[in-house]
Amino acid sequence: MILMIEIKGLQNLVKYSYHPPGDKSISHRVAILGALSNDWLNITNFSQGKDCFTTISCLQEIGIPIEVDGTTVKIYPWKKLKNKVNLDCGNSGTTARLLPSILGGLNIEGVLFGDSSLSQRPMERVITPLKKLGGILEGTDGKLPIKVERGWRLRGEKLELQIPSAQIKSAILLAGLFASNPVIVKESKVTRNHTEIMLKEFGINLEVKEREITIYPGKLVSPREYHVVGDFSSAAYFIALGLLSKEEIIEIRDVGLNPTRTAFLEVITKMGAKIQIINEKVIHGEKMGDIKVFPSTLKGIEVSEDLIPNIIDELPLLGVLASFAQGTTKVVKAGELRVKESDRIKGTVENLKKFGVNIMELEDGFIVQGGNKLRGREIYCHKDHRIVMAMTVAALFSEGNTKILDSQWVNISNAPFFKEIKKIAPNSIIDLSVRD
Repeated sequence: MILMIEIKGLQNLVKYSYHPPGDKSISHRVAILGALSNDWLNITNFSQGKDCFTTISCLQEIGIPIEVDGTTVKIYPWKKLKNKVNLDCGNSGTTARLLPSILGGLNIEGVLFGDSSLSQRPMERVITPLKKLGGILEGTDGKLPIKVERGWRLRGEKLELQIPSAQIKSAILLAGLFASNPVIVKESKVTRNHTEIMLKEFGINLEVKEREITIYPGKLVSPREYHVVGDFSSAAYFIALGLLSKEEIIEIRDVGLNPTRTAFLEVITKMGAKIQIINEKVIHGEKMGDIKVFPSTLKGIEVSEDLIPNIIDELPLLGVLASFAQGTTKVVKAGELRVKESDRIKGTVENLKKFGVNIMELEDGFIVQGGNKLRGREIYCHKDHRIVMAMTVAALFSEGNTKILDSQWVNISNAPFFKEIKKIAPNSIIDLSVRD
């Protein structure tokens, strides 16, 4: 079953204050830490993305008592856990890469599997470091399913990560909770640090020195109340709408502003974006605030290699913005895009070419010649939520109509996305149908 949405381009946009849904990365992590803690935890503004509910379902399957009421999730202390489980990780890479540490730490035998997309993603990158710590687990040709055995004897080690990945780092830190001695992780490049911030919020002794993190084994202490800040990656699409519009139409409210997540702001500012951050504050160690967005004339740039790990989710959207910019935009050293939910380099290039964009595919990125006049087309987003949302932005500023054939995949991270788009572009979505 395919959900097709048709978008009429170049329609008037209306002023709107956008409250992004709860942060997807933080929601995964707070659910996991809450499940391991010593007391109940009430989580508000929990992400409505399908991936986060996959993590909830897996924790429930293990035996964690969890109640869900809309955006509120309540986790209770567990009394007895299962000895053996099969965990369906769906499309969620975070679930598949973080939960082996939890199964091993809690001495649970299990098999983790996923859908056809997740089953093609690399898992050896997380299996190998866990084995070095004493974990007993095996993948299937370096992918899912992953089989976790009982009897882990985790020890303190220093591990150096060659792949800049917050998921790998987080898997190691979670395993470190159950180790006999401190575990040290050294990153090749700084990645998003939600896990480190949250571990401290849950009372864990953790030291961070530049790219080196030391975690001391310990028991988690629930803060009892935890509010998830707005998801910056979801907000980025609405920031793009504000930049490309003719009039000031958008303000983003209560969005997470963690510096390891906002490289997108740094890149678009270099492109000429006019934005203003106001009402900044800190909640549970996470920065948040509001962003005012103004119509801007953008210019092409070469994106710094050091920023790539912290803009990886926004790179397809950056390709869209580069299409409307003046001059050339070059993105390299972004090979990780090829092993996300889809090959995002291929998907971005393929679809922007359909719109009429002058874009060249590279092995590890793309080059966009800006100043394009986009025309609506029928496009397929390879079952990838990030590409669906990026191409929606392109469609709204294209001549004619665009049909997105697999728009339902937006539910992976941002289920209310098209509902919010209709509020800012009420005359643009003209068809919503199911096709076999």
